[in-house]
Amino acid sequence: MDSGRTEERALLNGTHRRVKERIQHIRNELPFPLLGIDSDNGGEFINRQLNDRCDQNNLPFIRGVPATKTIIPCGPPVRVEQKHGDVVRKTVGYHRFEGQEMHNALEEVYRYLNPLLNYRYPTIRLIA
Repeated sequence: MDSGRTEERALLNGTHRRVKERIQHIRNELPFPLLGIDSDNGGEFINRQLNDRCDQNNLPFIRGVPATKTIIPCGPPVRVEQKHGDVVRKTVGYHRFEGQEMHNALEEVYRYLNPLLNYRYPTIRLIA
């Protein structure tokens, strides 16, 4: 089942440990059980540690196809980078934010953005 939900979180850095911590944080906050993860193709997501953690927790991990950055969920293909651009880039731009102060500022933005995306804005899926 695909809810179309998106959860944005800032990463202070892309270490495997930080990514796993953020996923666990999301999992603890969701109003329903996390049934799987669809990610983009960044090395912070596509790695053995996260794959093993998902396997241990019986959590499907759908990887993007490197050449097209397309994930294959139960329905039609979705372009993760397209959704990322639509959500993150339109909100905070293309600048790379670094440091604890910027991390805290992004977390504050996402604290308001996530409920807006998931409870107020409709989710539209590209089918062709």
